[in-house]
Amino acid sequence: MDPLVAGFFLAFQRTEYALKVAGFLKPALHAKADWDTFAGLPEVAAAAAGEDISEHVELLFSNPPRIQIVVGGHLGWQEADPDRAGGAVALFKHVRRVRNNLFHGAKPAGNLEGRDRVLVYAGHQIIMACISAHLPVRDIFWGQY
Repeated sequence: MDPLVAGFFLAFQRTEYALKVAGFLKPALHAKADWDTFAGLPEVAAAAAGEDISEHVELLFSNPPRIQIVVGGHLGWQEADPDRAGGAVALFKHVRRVRNNLFHGAKPAGNLEGRDRVLVYAGHQIIMACISAHLPVRDIFWGQY
């Protein structure tokens, strides 16, 4: 597997784990991380708006990952709404779509090129910056709890 993709998957998985352990859970029978509540925290929103990741954030908002669809029995792509007004919550929807496109087979995880590589790299940088803004999530992510 491409090391860039492996690093992104690992960061995403560790973040989902840290969110759940820190109590960011959607109210449901099956445990699901509540990315939206996490993204809505002031410190996380501030990190998402920070200068150190502004180029990555701008990339995901100006060129959001597309949504894989089926048209007439064939796979295709639909452009996604950038939803800049949604702030960090919308940003993390884009990051999750990058993950979903890889994990669910919409993209070849072993041979990413061009735009796809850039989106994966941007998503990874955004995750790392935002988890660092919330100490309990950061500590759980790094196994320091």
